[in-house]
Amino acid sequence: MENPEPGFLISVILGFLAIAYIVYKITKTSEPPAEIDKAKKYAAAVELLKGGNAEEIAGREGISTEELEKWKSEFLDNAQAFAETMNNSAMREMQYQNDLKWFEKACEKHIGADWKDVTHYNKK
Repeated sequence: MENPEPGFLISVILGFLAIAYIVYKITKTSEPPAEIDKAKKYAAAVELLKGGNAEEIAGREGISTEELEKWKSEFLDNAQAFAETMNNSAMREMQYQNDLKWFEKACEKHIGADWKDVTHYNKK
């Protein structure tokens, strides 16, 4: 079998690339809608939660009332997660303070009343 001419190979490769590009352009879906800024979504959700008219808010935002309800649900889910995180942080802080008190009492009991000076505790 003969080796094909280099020009022929280049033509075949360019033809393949052209066909692939055409197929890509034809089958490419349109760009997904841009993600709406969360601050804007949450502002609309808060307005709805405060008693705003869902149809008016949705119309102004250019969305359906169902989408606005999704925004409200997302906002409430995130608010609940935030509250749980804050509660967990408060519980950890309270546990830390209790552990610290226990530690200080144990040091005073075992080292003596001047344990802070002896251990340089205040120079943390």
